Amino acid sequence: MLITAHGGAHNTSRNSKKFFSNIALYNVDVVEVDIWKCGKKLYLSHLPAIPYFRIPLAFAFEFIKKYNFKINCDVKQKGIVKDVLFLAGQMDVLDRIIFTGSVCLHDIKHLTEGEAYLNKSFFKLRHPQPCDVKAMSECIKSCHCPNISGINLKYSYLTEDFLAECEKYNLKVSAFVVDKENEMARLLKHKIIANITSNYPYKLLGKLQLKIKK
Repeated sequence: MLITAHGGAHNTSRNSKKFFSNIALYNVDVVEVDIWKCGKKLYLSHLPAIPYFRIPLAFAFEFIKKYNFKINCDVKQKGIVKDVLFLAGQMDVLDRIIFTGSVCLHDIKHLTEGEAYLNKSFFKLRHPQPCDVKAMSECIKSCHCPNISGINLKYSYLTEDFLAECEKYNLKVSAFVVDKENEMARLLKHKIIANITSNYPYKLLGKLQLKIKK
């Protein structure tokens, strides 16, 4: 199971240098960033912004190389997976890339490296239900893309019934944003959970350690 530090974790600003300097102190597996493209520039931002005032994606790639993290590239635009992978190849971090967010069918054609956990928008679902899991699994298989690792959903959709269906179809799940300790403990019990993203990864790491000790 991967532990991902949500952008802005530990009450730092999202996609900020303060976030990076803070999370470097923690033994998480993945750092999450939000990505936009303007012209030829890939930059970090949750909403569209002027690239000049935002951190370039290259900074985040240098960071994960230095501190040995993976990176969750939460793409906020469709059609930029190819560009992110091109930059990752130039900077020798292709093996550290995880995609979530606005990944579309066009992006899947270019998903030859890294891996992706698909959000509900990919399946055109507003409120995923346990009865949707079979169709989601079949949709992923129909893409014929080995780099799709599973689905990425808000934790509130991940009821016990939903996760039971995911186990039935061996559909791996990435959960976000899990900040409540009781929800952390609940999700950690499920082997089908491949990743948990949190604003408080230090709490999650503590619970995971307790689980290992048991």
